Amino acid sequence: MCTWPFPVHEVPLTQFGTLVQGFEPYMSGPTDILSIRTNTGDVDSETGNFTIPDLLLGAWSEADQANRYFVVMECAKSQSMSNARDAVKRQVAMHPAIVMAVIINVTESPRYSSPREGSGAWTRFTNNSAEILTMKEFMDLCTPSEKFPREISVLDHSWCSIKDIEYHVWLKRQDQETINFDNPNITEYTSGVSRHRFKSINSLIHFGQFFLDSMTEVRSMMNEGFKRVNGLLQGLCKENAADANTSSLEGFQLQFPENGTPSFEKFEKKVDISFKEQAYLRFRIWFMKCFRGQKRRNDGILESEGGERGAGNSRKSKRNK
Repeated sequence: MCTWPFPVHEVPLTQFGTLVQGFEPYMSGPTDILSIRTNTGDVDSETGNFTIPDLLLGAWSEADQANRYFVVMECAKSQSMSNARDAVKRQVAMHPAIVMAVIINVTESPRYSSPREGSGAWTRFTNNSAEILTMKEFMDLCTPSEKFPREISVLDHSWCSIKDIEYHVWLKRQDQETINFDNPNITEYTSGVSRHRFKSINSLIHFGQFFLDSMTEVRSMMNEGFKRVNGLLQGLCKENAADANTSSLEGFQLQFPENGTPSFEKFEKKVDISFKEQAYLRFRIWFMKCFRGQKRRNDGILESEGGERGAGNSRKSKRNK
């Protein structure tokens, strides 16, 4: 079984990792003693098992020769929302001091399947002389879509159709030892969809979407999480050097990009580019499997990120008849 990669999975994680690196210039002391870490691997100290979180934000502390972790993030696209939640819960159980957990859920509708034999896209390349399109040639054939789902349609086939990018955020309450994912009454939780409209479910749970302006509560809670991380970093600076000057950190406020600002527009642009990259990646994989070398029945199973089988890949082609 083969699972196709998904660029939209990476962009929000990369953006977050770049954002939190903003703490680094304001931390006192040499960075080899105390430095920001954005890890994608961790080892359970009790079992010795290696875990692969999408992103762990922490800092190396020379005082106790260990990483201290503050934030964990997972993206639910190549995995289910349930699996992402379980992964986040495992990391928080390993590091109870984590103050903020974030799950980004990228939803696609309709789910992707590759072109069927006889379709417009298939017919376009049945000629042996047909060459693979460059990304520019591919996008020049794209039917533009300005509404949601954001769709990349080429040769009458939908190659990528993103509906939402949801943000789910949990904060550890100041009086709690760890984040409790199962009882929202003792954990601050909010969710938002990066789409543009706000929907409140109750006092602790909200929906905001990246392409709707419904990220108000998510942005507010993320900023509160960054504020708490700032406080923890100040404490670490003083642990590592009693005379550490934390005035720079005290005066620094890390903010999640607000809608309409240049930094948010830059992020949106990267997300938009990742849609195109994903669509073209799917096209290339389909083209190379079906129109390069000998076309034959594929006994394996190809799956998209959502688990759908590639519809055109198990058909016997005319070239083999």
